[in-house]
Amino acid sequence: MHEGDPDTAGVVAVAIVGAILLLAVMVFAVVLFQNAQVLEDERKLLNVRSPELVDEQTRQLAQISQYRYISEAEGIVAIPIDRAMDLFIGRIEDDPRNASPYSATIAQPPDAPASTQPAGVP
Repeated sequence: MHEGDPDTAGVVAVAIVGAILLLAVMVFAVVLFQNAQVLEDERKLLNVRSPELVDEQTRQLAQISQYRYISEAEGIVAIPIDRAMDLFIGRIEDDPRNASPYSATIAQPPDAPASTQPAGVP
């Protein structure tokens, strides 16, 4: 080796470190781009509701929010869901066994006191 010649080992070491850093920056840039692309796709595709969906949800909300006849001839009506929940809560506050539709099938002696235990609990 002559005086003034570059150190071969040093040049190779700098080249390897430079290549590794360049590779790391490129991988970081690709990951960053892909993440931004996924977020953009979600924003554009997944957060958009179709007009048909909006119309159907509006129709369903109207059905559960108003009084209406199911069958006027048979006298079957629908009541708003909020009112139905209030009635149901009042019914189970009076007798917690009413929380289950199966509690009505459990035979109770006519003179038995009303229990505060749920159906099936001794």
